[in-house]
Amino acid sequence: MNVLKSELTKLLTLRSTWITFAIAILLMQIPVLVQGFVGTETQDISISGALVADMLFALIMTYFGAAIGRDLNFKLHAQAMLTQPSRGSWIFARMFWMNLFAFLGLVVVVALSAIIATIMPDLHFQTEGWESFGTAALKTLTMLNLGMGFAMLTRSTAAGVSIPLALALVVDNLLYVASMKFEFVKYLMLISPTMRAGQFGVDNGEARGFEVGQYQPDWFNAIVMLVWLALMIALALWSNKRDVR
Repeated sequence: MNVLKSELTKLLTLRSTWITFAIAILLMQIPVLVQGFVGTETQDISISGALVADMLFALIMTYFGAAIGRDLNFKLHAQAMLTQPSRGSWIFARMFWMNLFAFLGLVVVVALSAIIATIMPDLHFQTEGWESFGTAALKTLTMLNLGMGFAMLTRSTAAGVSIPLALALVVDNLLYVASMKFEFVKYLMLISPTMRAGQFGVDNGEARGFEVGQYQPDWFNAIVMLVWLALMIALALWSNKRDVR
């Protein structure tokens, strides 16, 4: 319990924690506010509508996860390794709180959207689309742990953020183009965590499959993201274990 309390105190006393979540939560309200101000008729806002920009929230949580690199740079984990039962205690506690914070952040997003929809005369909130919440949660936790895992591996917050962003914004597009010419590249594209997250829960109105140009089935996207989530947690633990300072 002491290690959980210690890591919670550390996160709550960092201004970056509050700033990151304030930005993420407020940005998620922009689509709701736009509908409220622009619409001329009463519009329904569901949970899926509140989370329409869930990938943006997930990308911001990538930074939150990668911020663990600061602890390594400033040796803030050194005392934890000396005062706690095992050298892995602090990273387990940090992962627990970071994932819980991100999950609760989504809860606040939905709650705030419901409040805005209740206050604004042209909006009406409906408690429908809970599956969208699960979709957003899995995307968010996957991206957060990608940031954390790469930050632990490289000992760098910048790398923890830039690697997932590079995957999402550059590498995925290159893989898509290359897969049209080289068959084997398609399999690299299929295991890309950021591409799976980008497609997960998105209805493009077309049949899903495993050919180039198609969105893959959600069950497949979910499995790939869960594998990457577990892999990033294992990578963070291994990286912490090899730090002998």
